[in-house]
Amino acid sequence: MRKIAFALLAAAFSLQPGFAQPAPAPDALVERLLTVLPDANLLTGTNVPPPDPAEVSRLNGLNPGHEAEIMAALQAYQNCLTPVVAAATGRGLRHLIRGLGEAKVSRLIQFYQGDDYRALAAIHARQAGSESDRRETARILATYPLAEFAQLIPQLQQTAMQDDAFLAGATRCSLAKRDTFQQQGIRFR
Repeated sequence: MRKIAFALLAAAFSLQPGFAQPAPAPDALVERLLTVLPDANLLTGTNVPPPDPAEVSRLNGLNPGHEAEIMAALQAYQNCLTPVVAAATGRGLRHLIRGLGEAKVSRLIQFYQGDDYRALAAIHARQAGSESDRRETARILATYPLAEFAQLIPQLQQTAMQDDAFLAGATRCSLAKRDTFQQQGIRFR
């Protein structure tokens, strides 16, 4: 009974102005936004970061004389994991962006392709705190749905943890790293 009452209440609120969700943004528009984002190259999985220096140091401390093997195994892990993370990030972003609706996604594309993005980036780069910079920042933030877009980013981790392909890929990479360490007699705990 309680579930039914909650469902009816939720349905009633969704019919109220301000509570209705916009229709999902079309896939082509979502893809366009993804191509104009400043870090769009991170979604390709081709920019493989180096192994974490702290992890390299920790493992080298546990395994003196095996530095080359450790670095090779950790780099292989990065090579395996980077495209898995990029694909999951892309899937998650597509899902979350789609929920913004066509109008907001269009405004975000206009922002990232326009002068306001460059102006905001310049303000950020010079870490300016002048009154004119504050006014310009406020104007830009009021013009585009940037705050709403920024609120989606923390949801990516939760989305990834519900992504079976990501979990399977990350597990495969971790097991391959573990197997390599074990085969080479490298302690990792």
